[in-house]
Amino acid sequence: MDRIQEISFLVLGQLAVGGTLLLVLPSLQSAGLSFYRTNGIVLFITFWCGFFIGGDAWGLQASSLFLLGFAIIFFIYNLRLWFRHPHHSPTMLLIAAFLGNIGLILSIRSYITPAPSSFRLLMIVIDAVASNLLLGSGVLAMLLGHSYLTHPTLSIVPLRHFSKIFMGLVFAQGGLTLINLISSFSSERIWNAFMLNTF
Repeated sequence: MDRIQEISFLVLGQLAVGGTLLLVLPSLQSAGLSFYRTNGIVLFITFWCGFFIGGDAWGLQASSLFLLGFAIIFFIYNLRLWFRHPHHSPTMLLIAAFLGNIGLILSIRSYITPAPSSFRLLMIVIDAVASNLLLGSGVLAMLLGHSYLTHPTLSIVPLRHFSKIFMGLVFAQGGLTLINLISSFSSERIWNAFMLNTF
């Protein structure tokens, strides 16, 4: 898989999984059913765009199976929301997000050779979940912001929650990046990046 495909697959996948996890926030219920319907469809399409762009991800690997499980549960969630049961199910979202996170972490792990130490593996997991939530919170806050154009009386509380989550995650991601740089400072890849020897 070429680098642009890998990056597109990971960014779109992380955005969809992070957004799915954040849809369980209780304050979002004030946004109404149309918010869940719109975002459910947007995140579902975003995930599939990333999955199709990352063509090699279709192999029968553990990561693909977890991502497929995410897609199936999220599809059922969307079907229920639109046709059968017009109330969103936080339990289904949590299960889907759990499977999606595992699938993305396994995908990220497959790009790293040789096998990382247990500390590096822990950092990969923390970094992946933080990235998922950061991307998801940014996009959901943007989509929620557009909801105020059609529902001006909508409570500002959900947008405040997203803003706090987003800013907290920006600082957390900065800290994680610093820890990763310090812990891999002796790596040849890091020095090549600092010296601009590689793209």
